[in-house]
Amino acid sequence: MALALISTTFCSLYGISDEWHQSFVEGRSSDIFDWMADTSGASLAAYLFYKQRWQLIHHKISQLF
Repeated sequence: MALALISTTFCSLYGISDEWHQSFVEGRSSDIFDWMADTSGASLAAYLFYKQRWQLIHHKISQLF
């Protein structure tokens, strides 16, 4: 679970740096909602990964009994 938190934090920080960079590029703008979408997507991906992993482990354990 710590890996999910680290990954989500990294993606969020990368999103912030991307938005900051876009503020300097002509024709582009930075938007907090874009950063929120990046962070939400990373959180959802981590959740789905761990949910699938848990289901796979649970399925293998139930086959033993």
